[in-house]
Amino acid sequence: MASQSTRSIPPAAWTNADADRSAARSLPDEYLSLRSVPSTRIMQLIDRHWPQYSDDDRRQLAQALLAVLAGLDSTTGVTPELRNLCEGIVASWREWRNQWRPGTSIESPTTG
Repeated sequence: MASQSTRSIPPAAWTNADADRSAARSLPDEYLSLRSVPSTRIMQLIDRHWPQYSDDDRRQLAQALLAVLAGLDSTTGVTPELRNLCEGIVASWREWRNQWRPGTSIESPTTG
């Protein structure tokens, strides 16, 4: 359940440049499409969207997402609150990583 203080940008304000935010909001749907144990699903998703970061950093993100997504199944469905929560977890992870790993930017890689 998401709290009233969940901060997120409305979907209409997304840009393709913010791949992390978009990826985070799609995690619940992608999680449901995979067929394996919850921890394996989470790592598959993280490997898909954030392969450029260290194993330690990805494990930190996995632990937080596992707490939210492990109980999700096709009968409970994906809610806007769950998308907001995943977005918030990824944003918090980015902030944590930038604070505690100085000199290693977590900005999304650019293409082109």
